[in-house]
Amino acid sequence: MVSRFLTFFERKNTVVVDLYEGPFFRRRPKWDDIALFVHEDLCPTQGLREELVDVQLHPVKMLLFVRMRTQETRDELAMRLQTLGVYWKDYNTTVKGYSLDKEVKFITVSGVIPETTEEQLKETIRGLLGEVIEAKKGLLDPKNLLGVTNGIWKIKVKIQEPEKELPAYIHKQDEGELWSL
Repeated sequence: MVSRFLTFFERKNTVVVDLYEGPFFRRRPKWDDIALFVHEDLCPTQGLREELVDVQLHPVKMLLFVRMRTQETRDELAMRLQTLGVYWKDYNTTVKGYSLDKEVKFITVSGVIPETTEEQLKETIRGLLGEVIEAKKGLLDPKNLLGVTNGIWKIKVKIQEPEKELPAYIHKQDEGELWSL
């Protein structure tokens, strides 16, 4: 049900800019902020700006969708966002992002106990969904509370069966955990 609602995961020639960072929760971007970021930071050249088709801020999630005319320019933008990220001057933070590809999904896994290792997480996800390409363990406050985790992992998964609906939860009976996807 949830995956059918989230149809934005299959938008053609689109990149997603992940705004799940502190500065964006303190001050949600307004359209003027977004326009300035897209013009000056995300698409700094006239050539990239000419390839822009559409920019949307998800009404609930902290995601910015940027649609380009061609797959090539989408890939160029996605490469910048995935590697070093793009610095958003007005928010004094670097944002990351990814392209919307049907076979690769970015998933936030919540409810993971601190003792779960990256390998254990990857093994569980591999058995249910597919290969984990990237995994990042969430921290509560990396500046003030060093090493304190928050039970959230951000993972990038190459889905084995892209047409299959993703589960909303993973119940790990042995550990008594319920992971939310």
